[in-house]
Amino acid sequence: MEEFKKICIDVIKRNKTELDSYVPQQKLAFVKRLKELTGYGLKECKDISDLYFAGQLSLVNIREERQKKLERLAKKPLAEALALKIKDIDVDRLDSFLMELSIDELLSIDEIFPND
Repeated sequence: MEEFKKICIDVIKRNKTELDSYVPQQKLAFVKRLKELTGYGLKECKDISDLYFAGQLSLVNIREERQKKLERLAKKPLAEALALKIKDIDVDRLDSFLMELSIDELLSIDEIFPND
C-alpha cells in the first residue's frame, strides 16, 4: 500500500489542476480518473481518494519542504547584505553594473519590480 500511495501522490501532483477540480460529491469520478492515471484497481484508488478528501494524504514531500526552508534561511543574510549595498550605491555605478547584464537578465529584474 505504501508504494501505491507514493505512486498516487506523484500522479496527483502531476495532475493537480485537474484533480483539484473534483469536489467530495464527485468522489467516484475522482476514483475512476485516478484508476485511469495509475492503472491500479478501484479498491486501491478508493482508499487513496478517501485519504485525499479527508485531507490525510500529504502531497508535500517533507524533505523538499525542509530544503526550501533551509534555502530561505541561507539566503536571508546574503539578501540583507546586498540590500544594504544596493541602497548605498550611486546612480552611475548602478548604471554601469546594469549595463553588464544581458537583456534577459534585465528583463527578469524589470518583471520583479512593479511600475509605479
